[in-house]
Amino acid sequence: MSQALKWLLGLLVGGVFIWLGAADWPLATIFEHGLQLDGHYVRSGASWSFDLVYLAPYCAVLTVIHFLRVIRWYPLLRPLGHVDFGVLNRVSGLGFMYLFLLPFRLGELARPLLLARETDIRMSASLATIVVERVVDGLIVSFVLSVVLFFLPGQEQAAFTEIRIGAYAALAVFTSALIVLTATALRPDSTLRLLERLGNLVSAGLTRKVLGLIRTFMDGLAALPSRRHFVDFLGWSMLYWALNGYGYYVLSLGFASLHIPLIAAYAMMCCVVVGMMLPNPPANVGVYWYFLLKPLTLYGVATGDVAATVFGLVAWLGQLIQQTLFGVWFAAKDPARSSLRTDDRASAASGR
Repeated sequence: MSQALKWLLGLLVGGVFIWLGAADWPLATIFEHGLQLDGHYVRSGASWSFDLVYLAPYCAVLTVIHFLRVIRWYPLLRPLGHVDFGVLNRVSGLGFMYLFLLPFRLGELARPLLLARETDIRMSASLATIVVERVVDGLIVSFVLSVVLFFLPGQEQAAFTEIRIGAYAALAVFTSALIVLTATALRPDSTLRLLERLGNLVSAGLTRKVLGLIRTFMDGLAALPSRRHFVDFLGWSMLYWALNGYGYYVLSLGFASLHIPLIAAYAMMCCVVVGMMLPNPPANVGVYWYFLLKPLTLYGVATGDVAATVFGLVAWLGQLIQQTLFGVWFAAKDPARSSLRTDDRASAASGR
């Protein structure tokens, strides 16, 4: 019932954002003049055209991004035990697919669960590395978005106010998470007591669940990397996020009527990440392109611009297809080790 409720709520969230997005960027306008293939261009009358040649560099960027996501996890895992790159790539490919497709970020548990099946690394320990990933990612993106705010045009528009609120909210959330994570690592007992007292003022039941989650990976915090390993992880992470924004810019070049500067691509990237803080629907339907297109009106792109609507859908489809293909490939090669259903070995691994 709990899983079914999450799927139902996820679908509801997706439907709401499809409706919100369609109000500004109507999907029906994409096909109102039909579709024509003219050489390596896809057109719909004079309303929009896309140069298919740009799919190649965009897909190449997405592929490099995949491997950067895999490689940057390695420094966090290194102090916990050796992991063969083949295993790391398979676990990551499946985990990224589940993370993108499953609602409410249920896929966050996929990598720790799958890794525990194939290595001696406890699920609680690898889960701690995922927490570190999310906190660092959130801080990097929040910082980039805060910088981008100073260069955003159209600061009198409502969209700018919405983006600024999102930037400050994300920065507050991830900074708080960093403080809690650091305090838990340094003074676990006193930190947990303080969190319990504060949490009980809001909801005792929710506080028990949150503290239970913290305790499950607390022992893994002790095994987190040394300064050298963390610096390696941070360097790969910065390269990963730099390439993420650049990928949107490369894709936008395929639309002759869109004139999106490079900094706008990073504004879009940051808005997508902030949007993902919400309970995400399956495959991030609706949420992804709603937040991706949010900054474009500040750069002179008219609301309802059909080329921008197509751009948002192609960007989302690229992410969906790339991550699904990698996951399906690994699942087809070894179905037995690809399922997220817990078994005795996984349960034992999580408690080792």
